[in-house]
Amino acid sequence: MSTDLAVEFGVAKTTILAILREANVVRRRQSLTREQVAEATLLYESGKSLSQVAAKMALKQDTIRLALKAAGVKLRPRTGG
Repeated sequence: MSTDLAVEFGVAKTTILAILREANVVRRRQSLTREQVAEATLLYESGKSLSQVAAKMALKQDTIRLALKAAGVKLRPRTGG
């Protein structure tokens, strides 16, 4: 939602978030749907990395990691640096 607002008003997402903070607007994370978790699981278990899954689904890597972990998916050790 904040990204959509940023695009609509032609400002940075950080600007939108700052305005929301100043106005004491409570933000909450949206949970992934069952279908999204299933898709992420399928992609991850097919060998894609967390970042590849996140990019494919247009989500943050941490969102994918937390959803997979909550779904009981065994996460591979991190690679790279």
